[in-house]
Amino acid sequence: MKNTETVKENLYKLFKQYREASIDETQFIKAVTNLCKSRGNKSYWWRFFKGDTGVTDAYNLTLSLNSITNRAYIIECIDTALESKGLTVYHS
Repeated sequence: MKNTETVKENLYKLFKQYREASIDETQFIKAVTNLCKSRGNKSYWWRFFKGDTGVTDAYNLTLSLNSITNRAYIIECIDTALESKGLTVYHS
């Protein structure tokens, strides 16, 4: 099992690469999905910043990026996480 801090560090790297256009959206989604895989029915999920009431995992991230109504919001959350360094990762 990966440590939640390791997953957190790697999510920050992927968020940054995605927002700087170092990787395209398909590569970004694939990398986040691979990073957040876990054994059994547990997975890694996160909150972007303190006070974030949402629960985001790789699946929800994919859905939001592919949604007309949620895309701008999820990108704003990524930007806020990068700026505030408030990302919290869970495994359950």
